[in-house]
Amino acid sequence: MTELEQQRQRINQLDDQIISLLEERLQVATDIANYKARQHQPVYDERREATVYQHLHEVVRHAQLLPYLTTIYSTIMQTTRNLEQHQQEENHA
Repeated sequence: MTELEQQRQRINQLDDQIISLLEERLQVATDIANYKARQHQPVYDERREATVYQHLHEVVRHAQLLPYLTTIYSTIMQTTRNLEQHQQEENHA
C-alpha cells in the first residue's frame, strides 16, 4: 500500500467516526427540537450559537485551521436548525 493509499484509508476511518458523531448530534438536536416545541421556544438561539463558536475558538489547537472549522461548524449548525425546524413542523402537523 502506498503512502497516499494509507493516508486515504486513515481519512476513511476518520470519516466513519465523524459520520457516527454527526448522526448522534442530529439525534440530540431532534430531542432538543421536541423540547423547544413543547416549551414554545424558537429554533434559533443566537446566544447558544455564540457559545458554540466561542467554544470552538477555545478548543482549536491549530489556529490556522480555525477559519475552516468555523465554516464547517456554520454548516453543521445551519443543518441542525433546518432539522429542528422540520421536526417542529412535524410536531404541529
